[in-house]
Amino acid sequence: MSDRANTTDRLRKDIDAGATGDKVPYEDPCAAPLGTDDEASGSPPSPERVSQVRQMESAPQSPQAPAVTEERSRGDLASSAPSGIGPILLFLLTVAAVVLIVALVVQIEAI
Repeated sequence: MSDRANTTDRLRKDIDAGATGDKVPYEDPCAAPLGTDDEASGSPPSPERVSQVRQMESAPQSPQAPAVTEERSRGDLASSAPSGIGPILLFLLTVAAVVLIVALVVQIEAI
């Protein structure tokens, strides 16, 4: 890889694309992209340093390191929990119906 391609911006794009093997391909939102602090201070990392970091990012993870999660496993957890505003609206409508019935019973008894 040429020195010109060894930039923090290229490394960040490779990490986001899943090319380093440590995450699923998806762009991570970031307030300060990789290397921004170094560049702002006037001392961006050398191409050699970026190459070292790229090798570390691409190295196989140890067995103790957390594994990359798959989106399918998250779907299983989400399906067991109520989703959206539907359950909340159902609860509120039930409470309103009970209050209305109680109010009607009180009115009828008052007559």
